[in-house]
Parts: sequence; structure tokens; C-alpha cells
Amino acid sequence: MQWGGIPVVMVPITLFTDDTSGNKSKQWNKFDSWNFRLEGLSKKENGNLQNIHFICASNKVPVLDMAVPLVQEFTALENEGIIAYDALLQCNVIVVAPILNIICDNPRGAEVCSHLGA
Repeated sequence: MQWGGIPVVMVPITLFTDDTSGNKSKQWNKFDSWNFRLEGLSKKENGNLQNIHFICASNKVPVLDMAVPLVQEFTALENEGIIAYDALLQCNVIVVAPILNIICDNPRGAEVCSHLGA
């Protein structure tokens, strides 16, 4: 696929969000975090730690407030893409990255979906 003569590369993304803490009860110093991984990789490569990319974390900003700029950036990445150099093709390509899904536990999923939960 090409767009204006430039090849287009589709790179689906999976987002992951959860609350993490240094203690077992998650009662103190809780951090909300967002990570992503590229879904075009093999199953083996996708599970490697070097292929899980940190986006942001905060112990003061709620997860939905952190999601606002993420949604804006990922929407632009999906609709407009970015131009990057592809070493294999040896030319510039347009990288388009739609969000494939969001992975989280049940309490976080209810919070992200503004649902009361189970």
C-alpha cells in the first residue's frame, strides 16, 4: 500500500494499564501506569521485556486523566501516521499504528469503561 508514492506500514498496538505498588497490599505509593507493545511481532518476541514499551506512570494523576493525551496522540498516529526511515526498504515510509486493544484487569477495565464493574 502506498500513500502519495510513499509505502505505508501498518503496526497495530496493544495498550496495557494497571496500578502497581512496591508493597503487597497496594495501599501505599500506588502508581497508575500505561505500557504498549507492537502486535506485528511473533508471539515469542512479543513477550520479551525489550518489546514492552513504557509510556507513563503517576501516583498523583488518575488513569483516565493520563489517558486523554494518550488518546489524542494515538488517534493522530492512527489517522495521519508518521514518516520514518525503513532500513530494509532503504526509503521513508508512513507508519500507521491503530490501537488493537487495551489489556487490563477487571477493576481497571471497569474504570476505563466508566462501568460499575461485576
